[in-house]
Amino acid sequence: MATLPQESRAEQRYKEIIHWENQLSSSHNMYKRLFDKTLEKLINTLPQKQKKYLLNMTDRFLFYAQSFILHSRFHEEAEKRIILEARIFDEDVKDIQDLKRLTINQLHFIHYQFMAKQRLFSLGQGGMTGMGGVILNASDLPAVFLINLRTVQLSALCYGYDLRNPFEMMIALKVFHGASLPQNLQKQAWQELEQEAGKEKEFPWFYEGEEKIVAADWLHQPLRQTCKLFLLKALRKKLMYGVPIIGIVTGAACNYQLTKQVSEWAGFFYEKRYLAEHVM
Repeated sequence: MATLPQESRAEQRYKEIIHWENQLSSSHNMYKRLFDKTLEKLINTLPQKQKKYLLNMTDRFLFYAQSFILHSRFHEEAEKRIILEARIFDEDVKDIQDLKRLTINQLHFIHYQFMAKQRLFSLGQGGMTGMGGVILNASDLPAVFLINLRTVQLSALCYGYDLRNPFEMMIALKVFHGASLPQNLQKQAWQELEQEAGKEKEFPWFYEGEEKIVAADWLHQPLRQTCKLFLLKALRKKLMYGVPIIGIVTGAACNYQLTKQVSEWAGFFYEKRYLAEHVM
């Protein structure tokens, strides 16, 4: 009796991503759905002019933040660390695009190492916000966005996508947008993003799609972070040995959960893209 050929690891991984993708819009948490609907009603009460201003300002912030990070010494060092990790598996790796020569298991391992550091960084930042202070509170929202934007950038690099390419820069911003949307909107964002990424062969160096990044639905995320700050302010009054332990734990947990969501979303997106282009 002939034996069936074993499924390759790449095929297994592709099926796992498809299964995760099919679960994107499903949420069994009643309280989470109720909270999202409340935020949606709040967003709808905003005057159109103010809403447009907020979205434009957020777009500008993300564009400038991404450009600043990608031209920083910090980014160059991260690229070098990723290349050094890749050389453990293939000593001929010289630049980010050479990572695509590695196997899916090797790339997944490299990505996991960097995402663990990002989640730890987010955990620490959230814990510091939970301690209180005007400066920490004021810097929380931009810090959360920068950490998670950086998480997306590192995910792209770990799978061999060079962010010096203008096309990849825009895709990374849209991955950040999709990964931080409410769960019930993520599947549509994922599908639209896959269509955008599919235009790479048509426009390999220039992005020809919609240049606006965030939409009104994305305002859920800054509102969530604002609600978190109000909650932390209340929890700071609950001291244990003179330290707001509950506030620190809550702040750390909230930020960790968001970065975990973003790192998973971005990792699956770039992993599926790599598999579709080079393996499947």
